[in-house]
Amino acid sequence: MMQKSCPDWLKQAIDQLYNEQAAQIAKQTKFDALNQAQRQLEEKLKTELAFPQFQSVLEWEEVMNRRHTLEIEQMYWAGVKTGMRMLLELQTFIAVDGDSSGS
Repeated sequence: MMQKSCPDWLKQAIDQLYNEQAAQIAKQTKFDALNQAQRQLEEKLKTELAFPQFQSVLEWEEVMNRRHTLEIEQMYWAGVKTGMRMLLELQTFIAVDGDSSGS
C-alpha cells in the first residue's frame, strides 16, 4: 500500500509547533536536576576518557537520540492518524444518526 505524504506546509507547521513545545519544556524546572546530572557526567567522561573515546560516546549518544526521536515521531504520527480516523468515524456516525432521527 502506498502512503500519501503530508503537504510540506503541514510538516513545517508541525515542526514549528514541536520546536516551540520543546523550547517550553526545556524551560521547566523539573528538568533542572537531570540537566545538572547530565552536565556532571559529561564533565566526568571528558576527564576520564581519552578524546577519541569521548568522541565515540558522543557519536553513540547522537545515534541513540536520533533513533529515539524517530520512534517517538512514528508514535506521534500513528496517534494523529488514529485520531483522524476516529474523527471521520464520529462524523459519519453523527451524519447517519442525524439522517435516521429526522425520519
